[in-house]
Amino acid sequence: MIRPGRQALYGAIVLALCLTLAACSGGDYSSPTAATVSTPAAPSGTTPAPTPTPTPTATTVTASVSSLTLSVNDPSLNAALTGNPRQLTITNTGTADALDVTVTMSPSLPAGTTVSPASCATIPANGGTCVLTFTPGSTPTAAVGNTSPVPDVASIVGSNTNTVTSEVAVVTYGNVYQSGYIFSVDDTTATTGSIGAKVAALTDQSTGIEWGGFGTLTNASSLTDGASNSTAIVTTLGTGTSYAAGLCSQSIGGYSDWYLPAICELGYGTNPSCGTSASPLAQNLQSSLVDNGNVGAMSGYYWSSSEYSASPQNIAWLQYAATGGGSAQFDILKLDAFKVRCVRAATN
Repeated sequence: MIRPGRQALYGAIVLALCLTLAACSGGDYSSPTAATVSTPAAPSGTTPAPTPTPTPTATTVTASVSSLTLSVNDPSLNAALTGNPRQLTITNTGTADALDVTVTMSPSLPAGTTVSPASCATIPANGGTCVLTFTPGSTPTAAVGNTSPVPDVASIVGSNTNTVTSEVAVVTYGNVYQSGYIFSVDDTTATTGSIGAKVAALTDQSTGIEWGGFGTLTNASSLTDGASNSTAIVTTLGTGTSYAAGLCSQSIGGYSDWYLPAICELGYGTNPSCGTSASPLAQNLQSSLVDNGNVGAMSGYYWSSSEYSASPQNIAWLQYAATGGGSAQFDILKLDAFKVRCVRAATN
């Protein structure tokens, strides 16, 4: 039996213990809870990791043309060399915006030629466009007479697009273009594409061949349109390489649309009314090539496709290519043998 005094002492001890346990357990001694582990706070001064940027959706861009040829801006050389600005259009054909679209030229554009804008930035989805305008200066991309010209290449690419390229060339008389020396420029064509031009073959096609069809009227009467003349001649005389225009109907440099130039395409002269050196009737080989440093090494007598109106069955016009000036034109019997330099109209 516990004595009353000690019982009171034991009671006091138990009460103290209960009060202590209640304070540690949040006041509920009868149902104590498990201890909770808290997550330590981030050290002072640290930055939470950034949320990753989602990868942009890929899209596709296209270029309006694979090549763009421009005329130099040099009207002092010839009024035809107006240097009209021309456009290359980049189109986003995909369903996502084209982002961070840049334009890079390699090699650099020739001095004086510019492209605007310098970059396309964002091109909207579903047919959005960026129009690049090339404005030529007076300097061509390649040197006159260079038979292996290297065009500039425009490369267009965005952070979520494919890369598209387009060749860009600024040209003048004597530049090589589509297998021939440029002697005529048409800068009035649509500015969404290349210039029009006529080119002369890089070499003579013959050093001596007859005009052909002596005694035969072919109705090749134009002084300026050698293409129509040549068609009339070949239609009358038939295909073959035994006469001047027939020689030009063959494939040369990968093209098969060559023709024998008309007399005013070859040069100038007051008879038969092809004009003068200062004011020729048409852009021609003598002015643009022979008088321009003798590009193409033409010299001597060349057949034209133009029949002589006073005796078209027997006589045709002949051009004398004189280096340093002195162009001359003659009416000669068709059965004589002279040189041939074929020409063609460039295609876009």
